[in-house]
Amino acid sequence: SETFHPVSARARFGGWIWENIGIEVIAGGGVRDNDQAGLTLEASRITSIAARFQSPLDLGVKAYVLLGYGENTIDGTLEKSDFPGEETFTGGMAALGGLWPFTKSQDISLSLEFSGYLTDEDHDIAIGSLSLGLLYDF
Repeated sequence: SETFHPVSARARFGGWIWENIGIEVIAGGGVRDNDQAGLTLEASRITSIAARFQSPLDLGVKAYVLLGYGENTIDGTLEKSDFPGEETFTGGMAALGGLWPFTKSQDISLSLEFSGYLTDEDHDIAIGSLSLGLLYDF
């Protein structure tokens, strides 16, 4: 029952289907692993596809929800051995975020997002992320 905080980087690409509704693909990987009680974990691969539902600009912020499917590959080592190794967790994903535009054209924004990934009932693991980033909308 340990909590790990590996650091990862992600990129996302997408397009709008209708006004404020879009589809996006997210891909990323680990930047820094994390060690707790002799177990080291790294988020070696992160991929997702999601529908994006975004509000118009209101009070200086755009809020959004992502709903989709994701895969998280986690690589673990226990005290300098290869055990438990690499495993991929798949399932539904959801995210809640906000965008704060820097420019009048709203093409560059600061983003803050909380994501949660569901795993199947065979795994007793919760995967979540808190991310801060820049979004360029063109």
